[in-house]
Amino acid sequence: MVYETGNRTVDDAVARILDGETLDRRDGLALIAQPVEPLAEGADYVRSQLGDDTVDACSIVNAKAGNCAEDCGFCAQSVHFDTGIDTY
Repeated sequence: MVYETGNRTVDDAVARILDGETLDRRDGLALIAQPVEPLAEGADYVRSQLGDDTVDACSIVNAKAGNCAEDCGFCAQSVHFDTGIDTY
């Protein structure tokens, strides 16, 4: 089954990406409206065609224990966020 929003489908987006095009905001909004399964399958196919089957991972080392001067929005170790946890 092909799901379509604004004449844009997951298959269309996959084909355009593989042709070297860049998706725009309208494409993104159309893709958000798609069911997760075909969207995930399309993303996996693009990854398999354009990627090298490696995964980049990062980890946060508790070196600063809540007093880190960086302002990373995802990190509870930043001194810029009040997490309610005692620092040590």
